[in-house]
Amino acid sequence: MISNQKQGKNKTHNGKLRTPVTFYACSVANGLDARENAMSVIYEAFAECYAPSSKDIEILKNSSVSPKRSLTIKIREPMSDYRPDNKHRVKVHDDRFSAVIWDIVDIRPDLTQNEFITILLKGD
Repeated sequence: MISNQKQGKNKTHNGKLRTPVTFYACSVANGLDARENAMSVIYEAFAECYAPSSKDIEILKNSSVSPKRSLTIKIREPMSDYRPDNKHRVKVHDDRFSAVIWDIVDIRPDLTQNEFITILLKGD
């Protein structure tokens, strides 16, 4: 019987950051038809993508967003290179999500270790 071993938390590391993600800033396109949105790339990173936890689902319900099409990603802390914002949009480069542009619902930085940022996304 193994009693002295502690079970550690499922820690994110470089081997789990496998999915490329791109963050976009949306603005109104120049020209006669100002109804079109122009999306410009502002940051690219690798992320760990997983299904939302019960905490994430509660955040979605409280923000009146349906949790049917949602995703949680974790990226390495970009420090001063990029600050995620709720106005930004995210493209996850995975075949399962190829046609979805995600909106950012919640941003949770890791304040104790300052290594990763957890971002909750909702799909169209």
